[in-house]
Amino acid sequence: MRTRCLVKLSVTGLSLWFVSAAANASVQQLEADLQARLAGDGASMAIGQLVEEANSYVAEDVAITYANGDLLSIARYRVEGNYAAPNSITLDGLSISEVGMNTPVFSVGELVLMEPEAAVPAVETFKAEGSVLKALNARDITFRLEGSMAEELAAELDSKALAGYLSIDSLDLEAVSSAAVGLMAMQGISGELNDLETGISATLALADMRLEALEGLDHPGEERLEHGELNGFSLIGEEWSVLLENAWVKGNSYIGEAGFSGAEFDLGELIHLVPPAEREELQAINRVLTGGTGRLSAEGQSQSQWREEGGRHRLTSEGFLNLSGAGSLEFSMDLPVSLPKRRYARTGHAKPRTV
Repeated sequence: MRTRCLVKLSVTGLSLWFVSAAANASVQQLEADLQARLAGDGASMAIGQLVEEANSYVAEDVAITYANGDLLSIARYRVEGNYAAPNSITLDGLSISEVGMNTPVFSVGELVLMEPEAAVPAVETFKAEGSVLKALNARDITFRLEGSMAEELAAELDSKALAGYLSIDSLDLEAVSSAAVGLMAMQGISGELNDLETGISATLALADMRLEALEGLDHPGEERLEHGELNGFSLIGEEWSVLLENAWVKGNSYIGEAGFSGAEFDLGELIHLVPPAEREELQAINRVLTGGTGRLSAEGQSQSQWREEGGRHRLTSEGFLNLSGAGSLEFSMDLPVSLPKRRYARTGHAKPRTV
């Protein structure tokens, strides 16, 4: 009896040792993967502590310093579920700081990646052809126009120097690939943009924006959108503003619907922001559209469809454009045309590899 008990205890102890060793191996693997896939060669990494929790593996106070001095910080990196095939990854307190900057150029309060390919996905994985980002949720996102980020944006806008920031309360992505976006939804967008070269400053606000089933990104000119909408847009300068209450679109360049409402422009003040060579033309437009008041309100809508009747192909379109103080325009067209089916029909795509 005693021998049997000793054997049972030994087996139990051995089982517990194997469980402990396996858990420890996973925690050690998390540290190794963070070093290999986030830090890479030439970067140093420090971790406050590695913790095994119920069905999860956690690295706290991760700090990676790259060769150029830039710093990536993560307050908490959590892998939920089976380490080899996680249910999710959660990053709390993510920030990127550049050398010489007092505040991070990029920060995220919380980022959740659902069903990723690995516990620490490599950046190259997301760029691979045919890969899909299944689902991502991020909260409290801030971009600051400082350092290299400001330089890249300034180059795209043909400006010498930019400053400011952009904040996003929440961002949700689903089924994102190089060919399509299943869903992109953003809420609570705000920011400031300052062109230090011209002295022009503006405050941006957007209540929410949503894109659903955007396809054909890998075939320029053939994109198709199931539904897109934005609400509560404003861009306000010192003495001018551009406002848009609501705008929506669905379909493609040939068939679908689009419209906007609650648009208001300060044309009189916006004229002073363009180069002198272009002001005369805009002043003429201002006199025609606003009678010289400089204030313009507008709304519009259009709807197009392609149909086949009795073997004949037709494109029909109708809509309107209202300009306060300048009249309105209504249009209706019915044209005999033939469009390639790939231009208007929803096409299937081979199922890509999931990231």
